[in-house]
Amino acid sequence: MSIRETQNWARLIGAFVEIRLNQRTVSSGVVENAMPDSSALWLAADANNQRTMYAAADKYEVWVHPRPLGSPIKFG
Repeated sequence: MSIRETQNWARLIGAFVEIRLNQRTVSSGVVENAMPDSSALWLAADANNQRTMYAAADKYEVWVHPRPLGSPIKFG
């Protein structure tokens, strides 16, 4: 599966993403939190970077690798 841009940042908590600006990757990491209206998100701190906020109003884009669904649900 190829990486895709997403507008629904609020659903990405816990996902590994790339943050892009002007078609260039500026950061990547795990989404720690996001605004319910997808106006901003925070990447969690790691060994090299502090916790960082990115805002949609600043023209940041969020790209994510789609995850395959888990095993089918079994009923009965």
